[in-house]
Amino acid sequence: MRLKITAIILFPVFIAVSCSHEAKDDSEEQENEETETTDDCKFKNDTYSATVKYHNPATNYSATYNLDVEVKDCEVVQINFPNDGYLDDDHISSAPLDENGLANVYGEEGKTYDIEIN
Repeated sequence: MRLKITAIILFPVFIAVSCSHEAKDDSEEQENEETETTDDCKFKNDTYSATVKYHNPATNYSATYNLDVEVKDCEVVQINFPNDGYLDDDHISSAPLDENGLANVYGEEGKTYDIEIN
């Protein structure tokens, strides 16, 4: 009888400790993965001012703009315009930044955006 009472009392404690240990392991693993992807990149997830050289091969039009770009996991993922417009993954492919803050982003219909973080 004493063994049953001890088992009934200790079982929930064992479950709680076991679950909290697993959750800690998962969070530590996730933190390590995040550190690995951002440690080698000096550009943290944020919005940066950039010089954007635009080229449309269909019209042979080119222009240079100073715009904000959003960086996530060391890739340019969005180009923002002053009128609150933007180009995101519906219109451009994300592109990795090199150590100097340069990226070549490709858009719809062959348009290109050469980006340099200021």
